[in-house]
Amino acid sequence: MKILISNGIDKLSQNIGKHLSQKHEIQYFEDPSKKESLKDFNEIILTPLDSSKKTNKIIKNSDIIIYQGLVEDNKTPNDLNNHVQKSYNLLSAAIETGITNFILISSLELIKSYDDSNTVTETWKSTPSTEIPFLSGHLTEIIFKEFSRTFPINVAVLRLGYPIAYMDSDKGGGIISSVKIKEVLISIERIISLKNPKKWDIFHLQSDVKSKKFLTKKTNEILGVPIDKRETKNEPFYNPKLGVSEK
Repeated sequence: MKILISNGIDKLSQNIGKHLSQKHEIQYFEDPSKKESLKDFNEIILTPLDSSKKTNKIIKNSDIIIYQGLVEDNKTPNDLNNHVQKSYNLLSAAIETGITNFILISSLELIKSYDDSNTVTETWKSTPSTEIPFLSGHLTEIIFKEFSRTFPINVAVLRLGYPIAYMDSDKGGGIISSVKIKEVLISIERIISLKNPKKWDIFHLQSDVKSKKFLTKKTNEILGVPIDKRETKNEPFYNPKLGVSEK
């Protein structure tokens, strides 16, 4: 399977690609502005993801695209605008070239404002702050959702806990919203293996730590990680069907 991964020089993208390369053909792409940082990395395509046919050519023949929706490097309104436009261009090119499967990497930061006493699930509304990185993640989810609503594409949204613990010794491993990189990689691998992917499916992923903030029961039932035996409570914001607006 040919898998295309965005933000090629990013630590998370490199970890994902290295893990999946054991079974799949991996290709990364990155913005040309990061060219000076590419000397230690191979096989990374430089592309602005513009609206030209070059974008179609880059993604053509990919079986699945893994795209980071929340990018911490986005700091200014111009960064936000560029990221939103890139997301739109990528999806438009995918429709034109017949690419149907996406994994959108997002973050549980988008719903962290809820009180810790609530077991927040995938059906709760995003409540992003006005900081540019979180707005870019939120708007990217909206764009992907609208495309999946309208066109024949399947999007699995993987909202990751924070911070990501890249090593077992990382301090993030004990924080109530953190996630281990091993669980991230296993989840992505199992999303790829799903035989009947949904047009729009959100998975929450955080490690099983004491007093964990987010409920991950759905992710555990479908992907197998992490263990979560809690039940939902205080869940007022539910939108049962894709395409049904909340009143």
